Amino acid sequence: MKVALLYPPETSMHKQLYTKKIFKFYSKVGAVLPPLNLAYIASYIRSKGYEVMLLDANVLNLSYKEIISRFKNFNPDVILYTMVTFDFFNTLHWIENIKKEINVPTVVGGPHLSIFPKDTLSYDAIDYAVKGEGWDTIIELLDAIEHNKNKKNIKGLVYKKDGKIIKNEERPWKTSLDNVPFPARDLLPNEKYNAIIAKKKPITTMIAGSGCPFQCAYCFSTPLIFRSAKNIVDEMEECVNKYGIKEIMFYDETFTLNKKRVLETMD
Repeated sequence: MKVALLYPPETSMHKQLYTKKIFKFYSKVGAVLPPLNLAYIASYIRSKGYEVMLLDANVLNLSYKEIISRFKNFNPDVILYTMVTFDFFNTLHWIENIKKEINVPTVVGGPHLSIFPKDTLSYDAIDYAVKGEGWDTIIELLDAIEHNKNKKNIKGLVYKKDGKIIKNEERPWKTSLDNVPFPARDLLPNEKYNAIIAKKKPITTMIAGSGCPFQCAYCFSTPLIFRSAKNIVDEMEECVNKYGIKEIMFYDETFTLNKKRVLETMD
């Protein structure tokens, strides 16, 4: 079974966010970072035996025709996307248009699904949504799609049946990330990533853990999961030795929360 993951171009999203006067000053290369969430899921899916394609159409500056051409060459059975709230309609635009050319099941995940799972499934082009952590939910869903199994027992899944949107039971969060494969950076054009604050390139992003223990009113908290210092440094070594990465940008909100682990990582 072939699974494609797409990070679509951001151009139309930026036009939505800014006025024409401001947009003309916008720099596409201010921060062009790898889609770490998709790279993680791609790596996990591949570790379970599926054939995977990860297409960062944003950094490659691909047109609609070029995306369709690459997808048709790969011939996916399923296409996966990630969705964040402020970029929802840009991603939806790509999903709807790609669906016209390649009519395979569309699966979405990401932070937006933790807030508006049923609203997201109300759009015809979206077939399935993964709410919360996607690791095991997506694997069980792919197996169900491939073998035409009932999906009612897949925790964390939102789907459609007989014209109704069904939200299954929540899936418990993992307690460790050390057994999750490193992101599939071999499927990405690493040499193209850069940030305006970087002194050397290529750069990449990393997370040393996920979640947050605080309950801020403007956010939704997820369980705090720390990676071990050894696991973090092993990935850093892979980035340097295998991919020639020059700078690593940590994306954790809570990197320094555990002082002992920070010092162990630095040592």
